[in-house]
Parts: sequence; C-alpha cells; structure tokens
Amino acid sequence: MRLIVGCAHNGSIKEIVCNAGTDTSVQTAPQPLSVKSHLKEGAQATVCQMYTFDDKVVMARANGSVQLYKITKQAHQKKNVEPVENTNEANTATPVPEPEFDVSQFEELSSLTNLLDDSRLEKVFQKSTKRTKIYDTFVSLSPMAGSAHDLLLACKSGLIYIISVEKDAIKQLSRHEVKAPLDFAQVYDNTKTESVIFAYGGEENLVKLAKLSKDYSELSQIWEAKNVANDRLDMRVPVWPTALRFLNPAKSIDKTDSSKLNYQFVVVTHWSHLGIYNTQHGRKPQQYIDLLPKRESLAHLTMCGSAEDITPAGNLRSDDISNFTFVTADLKKDILRFNSKGRLLNKYGKGDIVGSASFIQAVNGKYLLAGGLDRYCRVYDLESSRRIAKVYVTGKVNCISMLDDNEIVIPQPESQTKQAQKKKKKHQIENETEQDVEELWNHLEGSNKKAKK
Repeated sequence: MRLIVGCAHNGSIKEIVCNAGTDTSVQTAPQPLSVKSHLKEGAQATVCQMYTFDDKVVMARANGSVQLYKITKQAHQKKNVEPVENTNEANTATPVPEPEFDVSQFEELSSLTNLLDDSRLEKVFQKSTKRTKIYDTFVSLSPMAGSAHDLLLACKSGLIYIISVEKDAIKQLSRHEVKAPLDFAQVYDNTKTESVIFAYGGEENLVKLAKLSKDYSELSQIWEAKNVANDRLDMRVPVWPTALRFLNPAKSIDKTDSSKLNYQFVVVTHWSHLGIYNTQHGRKPQQYIDLLPKRESLAHLTMCGSAEDITPAGNLRSDDISNFTFVTADLKKDILRFNSKGRLLNKYGKGDIVGSASFIQAVNGKYLLAGGLDRYCRVYDLESSRRIAKVYVTGKVNCISMLDDNEIVIPQPESQTKQAQKKKKKHQIENETEQDVEELWNHLEGSNKKAKK
C-alpha cells in the first residue's frame, strides 16, 4: 500500500510504501519498503488539510497558503546489496533480489497565499475556555457536490473559500464570512441540489446550515440548531460541536413536510455527546446521547459503511438515522466505534496508542487511517479493528491519504526457494512413509485376528 502523511515538525509530507504486517516498533517484524520525505517548508508551514484526486493533490498549510502538486511515479532505485552465500556444490554467491515498486515525485503547479486571518479570532479568544491563544488555521478541505475540481476550504476564523482546480492551476472563485470559530465545515453531497449546502459550527457556535448560490457568489444561512434543555440542575448545557456528517433526507411520508427543510445529520461534541438531528423534527436534536461517562472530549467523526455507502465528502448514503455506526476519537489515546444508540462496539489500538489521535478517516469501506501525537501512522481493518500497518514518521500526524492498497511482491533468493522446495519434498516423503507404516500395521493386525479365529 502507498500512503502520504502530513507531518507537523518540519512541514513535510512523507510517502510510505509498505505491505500488510509492517511494524517499525518491532525489529523482527516486516519493515516498510520506502519512507521518504518531500516538500519540507518548516514547522510554520505544516500541512493542515490534504485532498487527493486523479494524479494531483491539494495541500493547505498553516502559513495560509494552498498549493497544487502533480504526482508522478518513477521506479524505485535499487540499493547495492551484498550477495548471500549459496549452499550448492560450486559454493557461488547469488545476489539478494529486491522488490520492484514505484515511488512518487511531487511537482508544484500553482498556489494561493494569505488566506488566514488571526485578527478575526481576537474577540473569540476572550470568550473561549482555551488558555492558549487561538490562531487561525484550516479546518476543512472537501469537494463540492458533483464536482471533484471545486473545493470548499474553511478556516477557524470563519472564512469560507471556494477554490477550483482547472488543468494545472488553482484559483480562488469566491470568499465569504460566517460566524467564528469553526471546528468543521461539512459539505452536503448525498443528493443533487441546485445550490451547495454545507454545515458549520464550533465552540459556542451552534450548528448552522448555509446555502451557496450556483455560481458561489452569494451565501445565506437557511437553518440554525437550538441548544438542548437545561440539565437536571437547571444549568445551561455548553455548546461545542466538533464534527458533523450528513445522512440522506428522510423518506417517510408521515414524517416529512414539504414546507420544511429535509436534512438529517449526526454531530459529536467536545463534551462527548452524540447529537442526532432531523430538520423536519425541529431545531433541537431528536436524541442527545452521552457517549463517555467522564465527558472526555471528542474531536473527530467518520462514518462506517461500504465504499458505495460513503460519499466523496464522507457522508453516509442512508436515510435510516436509527441504524448506523461511526468512529470517533477522544483527546487522550482512544479511537472508538459506536452505533447509533451510543453503544461502544470496539476500540482500535487497545493499548498500542500512547498519544491522542489528531486524524482518523475510513477509506474504501475497508481501512481506518489513524495518526496522532505519538508520531505513528497506523492502518486498521475497519470491521475487525485488527492493525494492518504501523510506521513511525518522526512527527505529529496531521493528515493521511491512501493512494492505493496494492501489495508489493517481495521475491525470495534462489537458495531460499530451493531450500523451501527440499523441505516440502522431505515433508511429503515423511508423510507418505508414515502412511505406509500405518497401512502395514493395520494389515498385520487384521491377519492376526483372522488366525486366532
């Protein structure tokens, strides 16, 4: 498989080429075939968001720039390795064969700069519960509905950019402002709509639905959530949605009203709540479930399903809001899978992870990509939670993208293959001898019984 990982310590991305079973934390385990750094631009230009399509990749960096790169492949250069001794009569030496695979090269085609604005967050910081100063960053980069070349780019400061990739150039189509701060901006792409619908929200910023005109020139808010009722002590429940995913609109005739908006979505919050919303039902959530008993903070959300069930923007193609599963992660070290009732199904890692996950994403309905503060990039089987690969990347993982999941064929030396064939033949001969002996004894025992009779 081939992965590209955005690392925080030097602003680089790393390409990992490995097979299933790779584990760099164990010396005797299979090691990656290649781990190579590209595009180092310093810690101030770390890659925050990344989106790949065709043979191109768009990267949004912490210095406020967005860059378009073209990915080309070239054959991996083989190393000069010492031959191993052969055990044949001539006692000649045979070279150790190396696997053949391609590595990627990145060519910058175009870029945009100065897209972040820290000044918009100064008032927000005064009201925030965070003790450290809040700086602007990119929180989302996702394709628009029906187009892989038009992207929605959202900033923590509430700036919304629509950018387009045309041939080998990237350009800004429009710029809009919404209420800050943002922890997410999720595009709706479950069904075809005349305009672009997306949701956004953040700390003390209730979930809102916004509509972009067809040419992206006008933005208007069409719906806003309402906070749940006060708790049993009559205290206000704090608002902090951190991630959101859409489902298909409700189809039940009895429950739908054509005069109302028809959108369904699920939300996880900083206070470990799961909110299930149906705009036909009202502005408050239909269900508001406590997922973790100690209110550990949740920061990510990815839906589970087959490759056909997940849209390019990560939404779930299902209108059954009472039957779905999702994966989230807290700010400690756990990556958790829940169902729609808030029941914990399984954990990923189970003691292997020692730092909070800064990125999780389900891919192709088969894999879960994960990385975080412990500087490891991990690949899990989505259903069984079995770890497939674990690679150290020397820095905090901000984002991961899987280019392909093909296994690399690793050839074996001729001496090893001959030895394996000899062992196989010897094993077959031993089995045949054992069978012959058993048949002989059975024959003798049968003749002795006849003689006694």
